[in-house]
Amino acid sequence: MNTGVRSRDALDKSGKQTDKSNRRKAEERIKGELESFIRKLMGAKLIDEKTKTLTENKQNGSIPELDIKLDQKELKEICLRVREQFMLEPVLLKLQAPICVLGDLHGQFLDLRVKMMEKLGPPPKQKYLFLGDYVDRGAFSLETVTMLLAMKVRYPKHIYLLRGNHETRAVNKMYGFFDECKRRFPDDKKNELWTLYQHVFNCMPMSAVIGEKIFCTHGGISEDLLSWKQFDRINRPTDITDLGLLTDLVWADPCNETKRYEMSPRGISMVFGQTAVEDFFANLGIELIVRGHQAVQEGYEFSADKKCLTIFSAPAYCGEQDNLAGILAISKNLECIIYTFKGVGKNAATITAGGQEKDAAHPWHILLPILQFHQWHIPRQM
Repeated sequence: MNTGVRSRDALDKSGKQTDKSNRRKAEERIKGELESFIRKLMGAKLIDEKTKTLTENKQNGSIPELDIKLDQKELKEICLRVREQFMLEPVLLKLQAPICVLGDLHGQFLDLRVKMMEKLGPPPKQKYLFLGDYVDRGAFSLETVTMLLAMKVRYPKHIYLLRGNHETRAVNKMYGFFDECKRRFPDDKKNELWTLYQHVFNCMPMSAVIGEKIFCTHGGISEDLLSWKQFDRINRPTDITDLGLLTDLVWADPCNETKRYEMSPRGISMVFGQTAVEDFFANLGIELIVRGHQAVQEGYEFSADKKCLTIFSAPAYCGEQDNLAGILAISKNLECIIYTFKGVGKNAATITAGGQEKDAAHPWHILLPILQFHQWHIPRQM
């Protein structure tokens, strides 16, 4: 009798070990597939190397293409896995530095890969927080957003992705992502792939706090936000409507002409002024707001007496502007440096440093070295 019990126990133990071994093998297989997908995108090049900018392609009527082909089944698998990962995270992320913060990308995949990931290093070499607006307007929304999603699944503690206003069904159906999905996958008659990405977006975190002092979100603050506990009451998956806290977090803008809150000229959400920012700081113990959402000429812009910083990371936006892009690097001690750079176009051979053009061995230059947190210095001559 005892022999039979021991035999069953041995079988149960053996079965558990087999299940554990199978799970480990499956996890390693998934990691390998994700790393292969990321390597493929990191190595992608334009088919026509002479065609460097979206403007040039618009002029000759062509659409730029990369020398890789995305597989719809692979994209769906990444979407399903990253949706689960997002749901494991809170709506309000609590992050620690060091970390690099990037603003809007808008499908400018080559700028993301060549000018950011290759210079700063991809995860897990570097930890990143992205502020949203991965899709629309640019030529490679699918590559841009899916590479980041794949990195999120593979390195969940080294890359964090917030939701922008373009990560909503109503917006990205109008401004390019929907059409790109249809053009790239014409056999998807029911638009299942595009719909799956909307399910992913509906699960994304909305905001982050770095080092308990830096509030990061895509759009801005809200007069409805009085406590961090309000984020705990946000149920995901969720779409974003045309009013309320979530709307403000992805749509609001700073405004130097108002003190508190006024209706936004965008026709949705609010604009907020310096007094609103000061009240927000007093209520929640914050010392700096970092947000994206607006194209700014230098890649960064301060407002509200340098208490609010806009970071925009899509250089030569839409191939029609000559703006720089910016990245905010935050050290472990909350010391901040803003890097600015030009895009991958033909005119990116020089960088601006202290008002003078210099030949660039690489496109980076340190613009604002901060000796202590929140002491922003005038750009020094390089």
